Amino acid sequence: MHSTSLFTNPYAIEVLRTKREDKGAKGTDINAYNEMQYTPLLLACETGKAECAEVLIEKGANLGIKTPASDTALHLAVRAGAASINNLLLHKGMEANVTNQADETPLHIAALHSNGALVGPLVSAGAKINAVTKEFVTPLHTASQRGNADVAQQLLHHKANVNAKDKQAKSPLHFASERGDKTMVEIDAGADNAVVHTADRLPCPPFQPSHTRLLQAGCGR
Repeated sequence: MHSTSLFTNPYAIEVLRTKREDKGAKGTDINAYNEMQYTPLLLACETGKAECAEVLIEKGANLGIKTPASDTALHLAVRAGAASINNLLLHKGMEANVTNQADETPLHIAALHSNGALVGPLVSAGAKINAVTKEFVTPLHTASQRGNADVAQQLLHHKANVNAKDKQAKSPLHFASERGDKTMVEIDAGADNAVVHTADRLPCPPFQPSHTRLLQAGCGR
């Protein structure tokens, strides 16, 4: 059953699900686990097979099953950048703030993998823009640390807190500054430029050319 989740033809799933053995056995279990403890739907989401995911969901696949790392189908779809699966799962009522073992929401995953196009649908479905992990990391922290400017722009558009601090008392601005990433101009409006983390380093070290656009955005005044 699991190999069918990798097919581009969703009708293969329907054939296998309704297939019965000679002695009248029941159809294939649509929620069966493979040796990695993945169901067909989890595999379809992880590989971005939208048509397969749609058929599996229509035929009753359990949306609440998680991977051993507690990732849901929504986490996997977001990681794969599968917008259509993401939207379908949200339409079917999946919780936008569901977390994995690290307390990462799908919005954290979008920030991690630079999938900015998925931010809007997640927020519209109720995703908390300032959700925190066990380390108090917000999606904006993640986007800043990874240099994902498009995601940062989307998050700030939805009023992400640019001054949020993680367990090390670092703000997103600290991460952008430490990277020396000129593209992170989104880490700007409302930033508390006096904030320092536990190592007493300023968010924007002066006189570094790589920080020019951050300085133009008001950092270091």
